[in-house]
Amino acid sequence: MPKVPVDFSKMLFFEISNGTDKYINYTTDIYRRKYKIKCRVIDGDKSAVYEAIRSSTNGFDDWTLTIIEQFPGAICIEEILKRKKQLIEERNANLNAGETRYCNKAYKRSWYLKKKMNQHVQKEVAEELSIITDKDNLTLCHQNENTDDICQS
Repeated sequence: MPKVPVDFSKMLFFEISNGTDKYINYTTDIYRRKYKIKCRVIDGDKSAVYEAIRSSTNGFDDWTLTIIEQFPGAICIEEILKRKKQLIEERNANLNAGETRYCNKAYKRSWYLKKKMNQHVQKEVAEELSIITDKDNLTLCHQNENTDDICQS
């Protein structure tokens, strides 16, 4: 979480391209973002764009970073993500495929609730299985009553 609230009215969309491959994203500080990209390439981040940059002969020097547009009307992250998706589709940005990280609170909250629900469902299923297992033990005990075996649960 940023220490200073993000000013969405200063949002820029940029493209990193080498002619064949494209990657589109957004930032409010293009110089800091370029520095972070270079650091992630060096650090070995496994994202598709960093792998592609790393695999080129001269590294980041073979790629160009260009500002596509400014988005001064943005007031929330959802608008920015929507516009990013449109730009990816319009410009056929192949390195954006499979991105799963989102920064909005709604996505994180839904993920958390799904995880909690799955844990709750798993707990209920485990309890049902233990009940079924207990019933099977009782049936086995009832079948063994003729042999004077003591059944323990």
